[in-house]
Amino acid sequence: MKTSGAIGLFSISYGALCAAVAACIVAGVIVVWMSLEPRYPIGPRPVTDYPRAWAAREMVDPNTASAASLKRLPGLGSRRAARIVEHRQLHGLFTKPEDLLKVKDVGPWTLEGIKPYICFKSQ
Repeated sequence: MKTSGAIGLFSISYGALCAAVAACIVAGVIVVWMSLEPRYPIGPRPVTDYPRAWAAREMVDPNTASAASLKRLPGLGSRRAARIVEHRQLHGLFTKPEDLLKVKDVGPWTLEGIKPYICFKSQ
């Protein structure tokens, strides 16, 4: 039995043909994969929670605000708001926005999202 044959104008073995097709498929998968957006983009996340951001248009003082007030800020939920209040009670008042980074679960991205909505009136 013959294992190679003429395909079109070229004489190529079936194994080489399968290898070429597989290489084309792999190359196509790589091209599609590289064109996708990254799952975890680098840098601050955009504020996409518009209703909560709109509700938080008034400035909030993290030194005097309740957990319910802090919860309305973009990127803060019940847990982070409660942790901010707890940290304030245990360690004293915040003096600048970067002091909020000492609170568990408040990172740079969260801070960048709430900075436009916080102020420190109690100083």
